[in-house]
Amino acid sequence: MNTQAGTGTWAYVPSSAELPPIAEMDVISNAIIYKPAAVQRTGEARALGTQSAEGQAFGNAREPIAQVFTPVDGAPFLFVMNHFKSKGSAGPWPGDADTGDGQGASNESRVRQATALRDWVTDVKGPATAFALVGDFNSYRKEDPLQVLYDAGYVDAETQFDLGKYSYSFSGLSGSLDHILLNDDALQRSTGADIWNINSGESVALQYSRYNNHGTLFYDDSLYASSDHDPVVLGLERGTPPPAGPVDLTLLNTNDFHGRIDANTVKFAGTVESERAAAQSAGGDAVLLAAGDSIGASLFASSVAQDQPTIDVLNALQLKASAVGNHEFDQGFDDLTGRVIDNGANARWKYLGRQRVPQGDADSGAA
Repeated sequence: MNTQAGTGTWAYVPSSAELPPIAEMDVISNAIIYKPAAVQRTGEARALGTQSAEGQAFGNAREPIAQVFTPVDGAPFLFVMNHFKSKGSAGPWPGDADTGDGQGASNESRVRQATALRDWVTDVKGPATAFALVGDFNSYRKEDPLQVLYDAGYVDAETQFDLGKYSYSFSGLSGSLDHILLNDDALQRSTGADIWNINSGESVALQYSRYNNHGTLFYDDSLYASSDHDPVVLGLERGTPPPAGPVDLTLLNTNDFHGRIDANTVKFAGTVESERAAAQSAGGDAVLLAAGDSIGASLFASSVAQDQPTIDVLNALQLKASAVGNHEFDQGFDDLTGRVIDNGANARWKYLGRQRVPQGDADSGAA
């Protein structure tokens, strides 16, 4: 590519030191290339290399690799390259047999891979708040593996921009196995998307993999049939770079909200938004915090739905962090860390807490 485009136009992300031993890896690895004139690598490459052994999520697939990039004069974003288990053969899990539901073989393997990816991303995000999960997920849009990521708040660029295209064709059926999944911040920076239909609609006889493979040579060196999948393209704004100096920060705090979903909620939300807008117009910003008991002992409108309405409202108001109050534990610690927090897929704020243990032992960490 540099021979054609000019030396230094393209660069590759070096392999991560977190990749597993070669014996545990697929014969093909994911990779990322980029233009140094547009973005710079921020930090080291990362890899989900701890779940590659037999019986683990990526024991039959290629490990996700990630890199934080920072555009010139822009804000960082996380780019994660993926390739989930194919539909063509059954993996090791009970749900991997092809049941005839249209999702093909190894559906449970792909669900496990999507779950592991979802949980891993927050560990490797670095300074980025915008995440793009890309690649061949070997899953069509309404299949179970992608639902795991949609439920975690990611959206599909193909759907968001209503492309009306597909990226793959097999046995006369067309659809998209290749996706760009975006979190809220990445979606806000997205300017458009497209699927470049140069491969999926072409005859297999034209593909590079069939070069000199039959009596008549149909291959040529055009863009078409250079692969079997079509590239998915996304436009991304540079974003606002982090401030170089101090920032005036307004701290907004609430406590003992107790799921008060009623007419006063609109006034509360309006106050938060008004204060945030005033802080931002003055060149600063505002952060919403809570001192605990946001849920539990709630009004009926919230308690009847296990405080999910309150969680949705506080997510919409961009609550950043909260102490744990005693009512956060009304349904038990496992309910708080499981259903309520759900690895950040439900309550998107950070819960802070600390437990004292008998003298002579170390303190436990944050909840």
